[in-house]
Amino acid sequence: MTYCVIVFLKERESMNKISKNFIFKFLLFLNLFFINNIYSTETNKTYLLSRSTGVNLSMEYTTFNNFVNYRDDKRARDNKDNSFGAHIQATPYYLESNNGKDIGKYFGFDDKNILRIARNNIAGYDLDFRYMVHDNVNTANTNAIVKLDPKFESYGLRLDYYQKLEKFLDGLYFKIAIPISYVKTDVRLNIADQAGYFVAGTNTDLYKYFDGTYNLPVGNARAQAALEYAKISQHKFSKTSVADLDLVLGCKFIDRDKYYAIINFALTIPTNNEAGAGYMFDVNVGNGSYWALGGGLEGMMRLFGKTNDHNLNLVAVANYRYLFEGRAERTMGLLNPDGTRANWGQYYLVGEIGTAVSTQQLQPAANVLTQRVKLAPGSQLDSMIYLNYKYSGFTAELGYNFFWRDDEQISLKNEWQNNVYGVAILDQDMTIAGGATFANTGFAATAVPVNGGSMGYINNDPDNTAFTAAGTVATRAYGLDEGVGAASSQNTHKIFAGLGYGFYDFKFPCMLGIGGAYEFNGDDGIENWQVYGKVGLKF
Repeated sequence: MTYCVIVFLKERESMNKISKNFIFKFLLFLNLFFINNIYSTETNKTYLLSRSTGVNLSMEYTTFNNFVNYRDDKRARDNKDNSFGAHIQATPYYLESNNGKDIGKYFGFDDKNILRIARNNIAGYDLDFRYMVHDNVNTANTNAIVKLDPKFESYGLRLDYYQKLEKFLDGLYFKIAIPISYVKTDVRLNIADQAGYFVAGTNTDLYKYFDGTYNLPVGNARAQAALEYAKISQHKFSKTSVADLDLVLGCKFIDRDKYYAIINFALTIPTNNEAGAGYMFDVNVGNGSYWALGGGLEGMMRLFGKTNDHNLNLVAVANYRYLFEGRAERTMGLLNPDGTRANWGQYYLVGEIGTAVSTQQLQPAANVLTQRVKLAPGSQLDSMIYLNYKYSGFTAELGYNFFWRDDEQISLKNEWQNNVYGVAILDQDMTIAGGATFANTGFAATAVPVNGGSMGYINNDPDNTAFTAAGTVATRAYGLDEGVGAASSQNTHKIFAGLGYGFYDFKFPCMLGIGGAYEFNGDDGIENWQVYGKVGLKF
């Protein structure tokens, strides 16, 4: 790679025409390839890694890119351009999501964000509530509607510093982005009773369950421990921090009035720990604590205009990052014994095999399914193409930005121990006398056998047996669904525009600008609108 770059720089004069055509065709290919090949929305997930507020080409480039690349021929002729070659930009911004329904489906199941949690005798039920809130007395007609409508909000100040290093090599530069972001998330959980009650209470039983405050002690027939992970809280979460540091070393290896080409190499330094596994839709500021290496290409081609003061240009940019493997705590899900995904299996109640029933509480599966895992996040692409109109100091831009990130590959850090936990029979009585132990009966009916027990072990892999109401298989086992805890691949499509003005006749040239964008959710991303202002200075 290093040799290729050196040859590229030495031979740049002879490669002008080839390079400019190649770069634009290559950048166009990247956009078309990814747009057409990566659609697969996910559901029943416990973790979402939103696009970092610092990964935002349109916010960085509008007005500022023109300011950095402005060619002041008069100053050059008069030998007045004795600046240090430094450019700084401050960009205050506001961003708000606009697809709560889609995000709710991501965390819900069966591609739904509105779920009917009820007894299995209720028509149209999505999940039997007894998997989550234990009810050995068989309360009839319980029925509630659970709605997830998450919202994401962020505002802050993005700082960009661009330093020309042409004393060392023509076209060489260094830049760093420091996005300071406040991020707030709100899952906006709503539970409404439709008929009946949950265990002689109201829908507050489900609120308490999801919030981790529903706890009945040992000795109670319905004894169950509180949910500790993947909680769905009515509270909002927020955090203010630097959304990672992005360092770039690049070279404008072709630099002409009517076109230029740039290649760069980059390092992303994480500045935050990722959100823990405690809550659904907790706050991440940045790229999920991942280090990243990569590079980028940039090219400009003039469409019309013979002077540097009045023209229309086409600019294309693509930044690639490879995110390195990390470690984290994530909540996995369950696979049914037949290998299908168990809807919200992480919220099923489980017991300890071989432990006396009367001395333990059932506990939500998430409490044992939350494990340290190894994560390989893979690749990330941020690319855009836009029109730049320039008249004297005035600039106007209109463009399209495409973002894509690979899905996380997840694996357990430590080996899972089989035959330790089992999914509880729905009507398990936790006050069985005589020292009866919680055993895997593999019983799938709703009637409770003597001493109750487990409908199946929780093992690494399901046993691939049919799960029928009349079946009894003592070796029946649910399996781990690690993918529930991994962030899905996502892509978004953004339309953006910007207006700005550069004051190039000042002793220290400066710029002002405004911009805005709407980012469409292509696949498991956060749809949002954003606005920002800009001020910049050259010295």
